[in-house]
Amino acid sequence: MNKKRVKKQVVNKGASERTTRLCASLIGMSMLSFTTVSWAAETIHHHEVNVEQAIEQRQAAFSDIDSTTRSVARALKQDDVDWVWVSEKADELQQHSQRLSGLFPLGSAEGSKTKEKVWDNKHQGAFHTGLAHMDAGFVALYHAAQKQNRQAALQGVEEAQSTCKGCHRQFRALW
Repeated sequence: MNKKRVKKQVVNKGASERTTRLCASLIGMSMLSFTTVSWAAETIHHHEVNVEQAIEQRQAAFSDIDSTTRSVARALKQDDVDWVWVSEKADELQQHSQRLSGLFPLGSAEGSKTKEKVWDNKHQGAFHTGLAHMDAGFVALYHAAQKQNRQAALQGVEEAQSTCKGCHRQFRALW
């Protein structure tokens, strides 16, 4: 009888351990679910903030691109070009241009001048191609400035500016 009692205690101990593990798993899953829900709520709130920040950052980047590109174009038409300054500005333009593709998160049309078709699968490729062409113009400008090649630098500026105009017609609302 002693053996039966010991065996029963071992079986009960095994069942007790399984129950304990099951309870721990359920508690862990509950905690995970709570954490996931909390994280999701925080992410949604954080996403809203990021959308607003993305709009502000892209508008500032586009504004800087516009004014800096105009300044560089004027500087390149001068008799004595400050190539160090042009190189620095070309580098800034590249940095702005490269950041832009990450500043169009879903849901960031509202409160901006961006048309919804930026996120439309049919037009999304054309939009990103436009950004890539603008960036290529700024890269060409930078390399030309490094070589102090006025003609190539002006071509880089023209390439970037022509891309801007095409994208504005297709992807930017007037108001």
